[in-house]
Amino acid sequence: VWEFNNYPFPNVYFLNGITDVCKMSYAACAQGILYENLNAKSLEYMRSSWNKFDYIGVRDVATETLVCNVVPEKEVHHNCDPTVFLEMEDVEIDIKELKRKLSEKGIDFTKPIVGLMANETIGKLCREIVGDDVQIVSVYEESKDADVFLCDLTPFEWAKCFSLFQVLFTDRFHGTLLALKNGINTLTFDIAANDYKGIDKGHTKIFDLYSRLNMLEGHYYIAKTAYTDEEREEIRQNYMRFMRQDNRDDILNALEKEAESANAFFEYAKRSLG
Repeated sequence: VWEFNNYPFPNVYFLNGITDVCKMSYAACAQGILYENLNAKSLEYMRSSWNKFDYIGVRDVATETLVCNVVPEKEVHHNCDPTVFLEMEDVEIDIKELKRKLSEKGIDFTKPIVGLMANETIGKLCREIVGDDVQIVSVYEESKDADVFLCDLTPFEWAKCFSLFQVLFTDRFHGTLLALKNGINTLTFDIAANDYKGIDKGHTKIFDLYSRLNMLEGHYYIAKTAYTDEEREEIRQNYMRFMRQDNRDDILNALEKEAESANAFFEYAKRSLG
């Protein structure tokens, strides 16, 4: 909500000018906003805004670093992304109906299915890694390397469809989270990693998420336009391992632990509301 590389600065989420209320942020993110790139006017505006917050909760370490540099006197808390709270078992979606939709599009549920939520470069890599015997289903954005593009799902169907994949290839933060919430192994290619330099080098929100879940190995990759033979083989080996391995319980247990990071926000809100 505090990201302004792609949106005008300032935005409403800074809450400047709002007085006589309790002001709290939950899992706020400033993806790609680097402290060393801020001008004096922006710094003063952010300092004035954040100093008036009663509670500051952020989603990732890069945002925490930014806020701590701008207002070092304020306490900053880590809060998990709200997607972590989504209880997939309570999502009222008819899996049979969802499968019927995919079957009508040509998906054969007797064969392996790999999900794809990424750009064309990753889509091409996905096809080369999985081969032609595996079906690729793309969501969110169409890919010429996918067998099927799911473009007509409801929001809850979209969240639940990840459960039908054996593995997901993605370059998206929420794609990663939704797959993990369904207990599905992911190979995530971080397109923002090369933009983080200086004090925030490499600490994107995807890197931060996997670090907190202790799942960097095998799951996390920096997105590139091309990979060496050695890198491609490493990706292939991890993909094959995930196709064989069911570590759903480990994934969900890690997410359950991450959910505990919301407690500080709820406790402060409870005290503030009396």
